[in-house]
Formats: sequence, C-alpha cells, structure tokens
Amino acid sequence: MTNEQIVSYVRTEILPKLYVAEQGEEMTNPHSGQSCFLEPEAVALYEWIKGTDVALQGGFLPAAQEEIQIKKRYVICDYFRLMWPSEYSKLID
Repeated sequence: MTNEQIVSYVRTEILPKLYVAEQGEEMTNPHSGQSCFLEPEAVALYEWIKGTDVALQGGFLPAAQEEIQIKKRYVICDYFRLMWPSEYSKLID
C-alpha cells in the first residue's frame, strides 16, 4: 500500500469503528518505560494495537481472524509511524 492508501484506509475503515476520546493522554511503553502525550486519535489506535497484541499473543483469535488482524495491525502501525513518528519510536518500535 502507498502512504496515501494507508491514510485513506485507516481514516475510512478503522477510525470510524474506534472510540476516540475528546482529550489525549499520556501513554507509556510497558517495556521501555518511555512516555509521551498522544492526541485522541493516536490513543485510540495505540490501544487497538496493544489490544491486538494481547489477543494474538494469547491465542484468543481463530486462525482465520488472526491473519486478518495481523494485516490490519501492520497497516495501522504504518499509519501511526507516518502521523506520529517520534511517538511511534517511543511506544511501538
């Protein structure tokens, strides 16, 4: 996918299905301890990424759903990296 396709996909197919709060919040990488403030859209996507990680690592998804979620995760991570590169490097990378 091109960057434009990634942005379009996340904005039209992913974000409308997520709860996006009115205010951002401070998030902390549980592994590195690094923190940063995220705007509301970034919080929603970060929480989706972390929740998907838990579901995948715990084996909570059927095999067919696992593959779909892994593909979505890659695209959402690419979007996050494009929109918030510094925050991506602290929280996800």
